[in-house]
Amino acid sequence: MNNAHHDQEAIPSIALWLGVGGLIPFIAPAVLIWMPPSQGWQGIAGTFGMVYGAIILSFLGGVRWGSALHNFDTRTFIQSVLPALLAYGVLVFPALPLGPLLLAACHSVQGLSDISAARNGTLPVWYARLRAGLTLGAVSSLLSIALSFYLSANA
Repeated sequence: MNNAHHDQEAIPSIALWLGVGGLIPFIAPAVLIWMPPSQGWQGIAGTFGMVYGAIILSFLGGVRWGSALHNFDTRTFIQSVLPALLAYGVLVFPALPLGPLLLAACHSVQGLSDISAARNGTLPVWYARLRAGLTLGAVSSLLSIALSFYLSANA
């Protein structure tokens, strides 16, 4: 079904499935990082979670770039490159537990910005609902990783 009413109201099933599936690489490291240290998952899970968080933050900037192409909005073009620059900075200077905390903050700000853009018509209306749930999953996972790093450093 691809009518205008559907596009405005309901999250397209492909976007929902891909979005929810995209949470798996956030949730898996957030869970694996809590395995006993003897299992050796902490470093791998933390790195995986941070790298994936940075990639997705860059991807979200690309979504806004696409929106700017469609609407040719200079401010949105500028805002669209910031997530990639911030993500790059976190990966280049991965201070722990600050790195996952910074990524969580960036994802929160990007999520709020995307929700606002959907509400003002720059992005599809359904995108606000999708982004709210996906942002909550991503931020919760990154906070889990940050907490694990913090507790490990202060044990």
